Amino acid sequence: VASALVGSLAALLLLSPAGPLRVRAQDDELAGGGDPYDDMDMPYDDYGGMDMGMGGGEADPDAPEAHLRGVLDLDELTFDKVIGSSPALVEFYAPWCGHCKSLKPEYEALGEEMGAHGRLVLAKVNADEERALAERFGVEGFPTIKYFPEGAASEPVDYEGERTAKDMQDFLESKVGPAGALEEMKEAVDAFVNGKAGSKERTAAIAKAEAVAKELEGDASKAVKAAVYIKVMNAISSKGDEYVAKEIDRLGRMIGSASVTADKADGFKLKRSTLRLFIKEEL
Repeated sequence: VASALVGSLAALLLLSPAGPLRVRAQDDELAGGGDPYDDMDMPYDDYGGMDMGMGGGEADPDAPEAHLRGVLDLDELTFDKVIGSSPALVEFYAPWCGHCKSLKPEYEALGEEMGAHGRLVLAKVNADEERALAERFGVEGFPTIKYFPEGAASEPVDYEGERTAKDMQDFLESKVGPAGALEEMKEAVDAFVNGKAGSKERTAAIAKAEAVAKELEGDASKAVKAAVYIKVMNAISSKGDEYVAKEIDRLGRMIGSASVTADKADGFKLKRSTLRLFIKEEL
């Protein structure tokens, strides 16, 4: 009977696409061989029961491997085709990792906010399956989040901020600006940023922004954003370029205040996002 049970267990592990990898990691640990993936808090009994990866049920929508709107799922074949041409944020996860499961709703919310950004790639990699990719980028624990600057696919930096949608969005907006930036305002913003304080170029840039805003009056959402652009330009003109960094910092404190209503916070976020477009060295 005992030998039959052992045989049955072995057969189940062979049928499971994830089982052999996980058990081997545990075996390496027991043998003293070490494994960069053995620091995840998954006991043996979490591999058993009904969740053996053998199919027969619907995919768990809360699982880290679930498709997220605005987020690309990459593997070894597609990674280099996508990463490098644009700035990118990539999560390396394992489906069985508890911390990855906790991150999933935050990363999903980030995709909703930043997934449509024209200059940014949001992606994730199942490092339990794509171990060569994980080892290539020095992934030693899950989840690991790395930021890849444009043109630097081989030189990512670890994201070390808080793993909330808000903090990750703040980080990305500091690098690439807001997802909701108005393309119609790009020419005016570029002219303003490249002009010197008090110059005719900046005065002309504000006039250009006002003309664009008038053209956008028929679109309520864009009209609101356009008005913020103009207010920011006028504020910088009157208070100096140093106003941008100071105001971003002030708005950050206000957004984090428990006394600020959700509507007010949204307005502050819009202004902060717009201000970031005027930091020349970050764009």
